[in-house]
Amino acid sequence: MSKSDNGRILLPIEAAHPTLVQRLEWLFVQSDAEIVVLQVVDHKSRGLLSSLGATSTKQVEAAAVRNVEAVTFELRALGIRARGRVVQGPAARCIVEAMKGDEVSLVVMATHGRVGWSRLARGSVTEHVMRDSTAPILVVPLVDAEADVEALPAQWTFSKPLIPTDGSEEALQVIGDLADLGRIFGSKVSLLHILGTDTDERVVGAGRAFLEVARHACRARGLSPMVGALRVGDPAEQILDYCEAHGHDVIAMTTHGATGFTRLVLGSVTESVVRDSLLPVLVVRSAGVAPTATAIKVGSEPVGDAG
Repeated sequence: MSKSDNGRILLPIEAAHPTLVQRLEWLFVQSDAEIVVLQVVDHKSRGLLSSLGATSTKQVEAAAVRNVEAVTFELRALGIRARGRVVQGPAARCIVEAMKGDEVSLVVMATHGRVGWSRLARGSVTEHVMRDSTAPILVVPLVDAEADVEALPAQWTFSKPLIPTDGSEEALQVIGDLADLGRIFGSKVSLLHILGTDTDERVVGAGRAFLEVARHACRARGLSPMVGALRVGDPAEQILDYCEAHGHDVIAMTTHGATGFTRLVLGSVTESVVRDSLLPVLVVRSAGVAPTATAIKVGSEPVGDAG
């Protein structure tokens, strides 16, 4: 997202959440992109009337327009270029169509609570959007529970990304998108390689070798790999524990097809990461390169840090 073209960021919303713009202001200012605020009205969606405080179809549509206008106004008041619109239809399809039609550089899907857009992060809508995505998707938590309010920063700065890897070429494809979105994420990244249960010397050696490949790929795209670590354990738990222990504030992962990193994005691992994490998760759809290693399964203990 260069200064010359600046790009567009698609921001699907469920409502004019009181902390939405505040928590994402840094991202929007750094990107210098135009923000496209989108609310989808799906009249077949259960609970839509109550979630928008409406009792009729016309009230739903009017509430959606007010939500978009409120968020757009708040962004413009901060000097951020923004426009908004309301569309009707199934949520996932409408978001993907908007993503393609507006040629966006990034989609930001904010989650809050256990209803509304939380279904996008934890249910079928986000999975469908990810499968058909033409742009990276940044899933950002706002408030996950009452006790989490103080655990979240007043504003996300995305200054310390972590890239988990599984030994496949797909895992490295997120590197290019991080570099392209460098205005937001900066150049410094850390790498985490999670090993399977049977971690003999050969497996550990292969893991360390792959970290070197990942470091080289980062440098080739202008990123600075600061740390490379090996861990054994449940992938989602290891990713979240490592982030907490080392102060990471965003996780970047790649998704593809039905093998390899699928379990780290469209399967149980990424679902667990997104569901349990109080950190943003950047998800990038793979271009479809065949995997060079199988996905990681389960183990228990740290193996050690490399470089």
